[in-house]
Amino acid sequence: MRWIGLVVACLSAQESFRDLLHGYEVRLPEGFSVFCSQGLAVLTKKHLYVAMGAAKASQGLPAVTQEVLRQLRHVGGSKARFYTRQTPRGLEILGEGLAYPFFLRPIVAVSPEPLPERYRFLGTLFPGQSSVVLTFFWIPEEGEGAEALEEAREAVASFRFLPASQRVPYKEVTLPDPQLGVPFGALHIPTTTTVQGGPFRQGEKYFYRYEVRDGASFYRTDFLDIHTSVVMGSGTSM
Repeated sequence: MRWIGLVVACLSAQESFRDLLHGYEVRLPEGFSVFCSQGLAVLTKKHLYVAMGAAKASQGLPAVTQEVLRQLRHVGGSKARFYTRQTPRGLEILGEGLAYPFFLRPIVAVSPEPLPERYRFLGTLFPGQSSVVLTFFWIPEEGEGAEALEEAREAVASFRFLPASQRVPYKEVTLPDPQLGVPFGALHIPTTTTVQGGPFRQGEKYFYRYEVRDGASFYRTDFLDIHTSVVMGSGTSM
């Protein structure tokens, strides 16, 4: 299932982007975009990905590390290998031979362009008083230059979490696939808003429209294409 955001930022060089719903601010280098996935803020340029988030410090760094490694092994593929090492500020996780991180952006699975086959991984876990700050790099073994990686590091240095007083509470609204009867995506919207809309049919194909409204203000998507497929009895929508 995809998360469908009201805003996916792709701004001019070094322009600051603030996400009040998910509570972060970051300066984006030229050509980078940002979105949220799996509870993480994800920066991307082409097929380079950087994910940032936090875990509760009360869990302890060893427990957080083991949970991160468990999830990485689950999505990294059979050829992935991981190593850990202590640093003055916390801990690093190094990885090699990872598969494409489709779980961050599932829509890439239907891309017609060739995709990197293997990735290197660098993760840092820095414990603080109330949280463990997580930063994860997925770096294609071939195809992405050192310049993009350096730009990504600069963006990470600018990343900050917003205080609770600046955040806007949000809710998740799922959008159902009219053919499979399962959610094909979800909207994260302020709790004060309402969503109206649904699927409509043109010829043999279904499309989707919706409107998010808060008083006199609204955001509307009139035409959302849905691709439905069934493989070995399991349905997938994008």
